[in-house]
Amino acid sequence: KKKKYKNVEFRLPTEEEWEFAARANKVADYPWGGYYYKNKKGCYLSNFDSSQEEPCKDCSYHFPDIDGSFFLVKGTSYFANDFGLYGMSGNAAEMVDGGKIAKGGSWEDQPADCTIGSKKVVKGPSPAIGFRIFMEISN
Repeated sequence: KKKKYKNVEFRLPTEEEWEFAARANKVADYPWGGYYYKNKKGCYLSNFDSSQEEPCKDCSYHFPDIDGSFFLVKGTSYFANDFGLYGMSGNAAEMVDGGKIAKGGSWEDQPADCTIGSKKVVKGPSPAIGFRIFMEISN
């Protein structure tokens, strides 16, 4: 009775919808609108596999998790894109509709495999793959 809309559908986004949401009207490799995965100080901008990288200049620790984590982190641990969406690159790859594909890479992937255009094959359950639900509203 209190519904504002007649039809509401929850679903996985298509690959094109996911990329549009991740880009947030930017033309860049990463959701923050840049082509680099580190800031000027050398600190990571998302949760990637950083095991093959040198720590940032200001880091006081020297562990293999130089991006801040070994596994998944809280979704808001890094900055949102211009649409206000967090974690569109790194942390957990996200399944899309229409096949066994996940987008955006994860904590177990190198930064080059966590771009908006990156694809990961979903072979089964994985702690590195999740999903983001889209809500489609029609009157």
